[in-house]
Amino acid sequence: MRTGKRAKYFAMIGSAAIATACTDIGAPRTTADAVSPAIAVAVQPTARVAAGPITFTITDLGVPTGGTYSSGYTINNITQIAGMSSDPAGAIAPLLWTGGSAVPIPNFDPAGLLIPVRINDAGHMILQEDIGGTSIGYAIWREPNGTQHRLPSHPGGDPLRVYGRGMNSTGLIVGMTREPSLAITTHGVTWQNGAFVQDIGAMAGFQSTNPQDINDAGRIVGTSTNTVNFNSTAFSWQSGAFTNLGALSAGAASAANALNNTGTIVGTSNGGFPVRWVNGAIQSLTVPAGVIQPTPVDVNDSGDIIGWGTSTTAGALYASAFWRGSQAVLLPTWPGATQTLARSINNKGEIVGEGNLVPGGPMHALMWTVSSGSPPPTNATPVVTLAATSPTTINAGSAVTMRGSFTDPDNGPWSYTFQWQDGTTTGSRSKAGSFSASHTYRSKGIYNVTLSVTDKLGAVGTSNVVQVTVR
Repeated sequence: MRTGKRAKYFAMIGSAAIATACTDIGAPRTTADAVSPAIAVAVQPTARVAAGPITFTITDLGVPTGGTYSSGYTINNITQIAGMSSDPAGAIAPLLWTGGSAVPIPNFDPAGLLIPVRINDAGHMILQEDIGGTSIGYAIWREPNGTQHRLPSHPGGDPLRVYGRGMNSTGLIVGMTREPSLAITTHGVTWQNGAFVQDIGAMAGFQSTNPQDINDAGRIVGTSTNTVNFNSTAFSWQSGAFTNLGALSAGAASAANALNNTGTIVGTSNGGFPVRWVNGAIQSLTVPAGVIQPTPVDVNDSGDIIGWGTSTTAGALYASAFWRGSQAVLLPTWPGATQTLARSINNKGEIVGEGNLVPGGPMHALMWTVSSGSPPPTNATPVVTLAATSPTTINAGSAVTMRGSFTDPDNGPWSYTFQWQDGTTTGSRSKAGSFSASHTYRSKGIYNVTLSVTDKLGAVGTSNVVQVTVR
């Protein structure tokens, strides 16, 4: 689960406070705060709003008495929600909604602003302490009992620039750290129980690694950047191996923002167009009317996706999209209001973020729940086989020919991809059956050839491996 952009909430910090923070470069410290008592919040009745074929129930999570602003940042599967709110004096601070009550989250560093990033079902949180007006940021791991730990950088890294991004159900955290002296190179790292675990390294051809999410299988997704030409691409990492996820067109930039436990990855490609990857195959997401280039920021285990972008409504900054299967709808505003920004979705289809209650009014933390509409469609995965119809031990400059076939009882037409390991041939078919393709290898090596077939709803079947030896 991912959160959206953190903006608008940073207070300017005095020079003395910044100087204090900048000298704090020793071992990461811990604070032990008692869990705060619940506070009163003012809420509105729920509202039911239809968006195309789907109906949502919208719940106002409220603001603390005397405050004017609140926002939901992350939600777990037991409907615990962490976010931000204002107090009567206008100060912004983190808040935890659980069981109908709201509990303040104590700040870690008085010089900064503590922002929730993720909460898992055990109640563990990662937060980010941002020092306003500087590039200083601390990643914080918070235990359910309220004890907070500042996470360390990678060995030799900058302890003042550590960023938590994602966390799975086991509490394994992934994030990004920087090299000292404001170097542009970033490292993807993991932590467990407050301790550094590993630096995952960099993908071939790229120097910087910026992870964004991790699932329960330990798979990590994010963006790799070449610090020489600043080309960037979405990546997946698992068990020490990187995979370049590619883009909608060759050579274009892409970014991966979140993934679920079934392997669906969401992000952007070709300058901000919303996409998802299913079993390595990239697919464009339809953009509903009312929002411009929404960025997918989260996906649940059913494959429901949320994202947000620029609103086309006059006077509104943001609008949000909801994708379910082949359906794409504009996430509805509070009745009569104009703006939404969705940040996190759980496996129950509960979405949190913010929206105004009246045009031009302050933002409130909102939760959207799918209360009716088509469930995620039942869809069979194509069954794919692959066989060579020519010799598989060849000389460089020679070709091999493969015959693929697949069966699928539903949801055509289909597209197929021969993955030659040194290039790709793609095509499309209107019905199941068999087909052939040839490929010429120019370089010596051993290549594992597979065939994948994707149906209209995004289910991908992958064949057996046929090994080709090029001498």
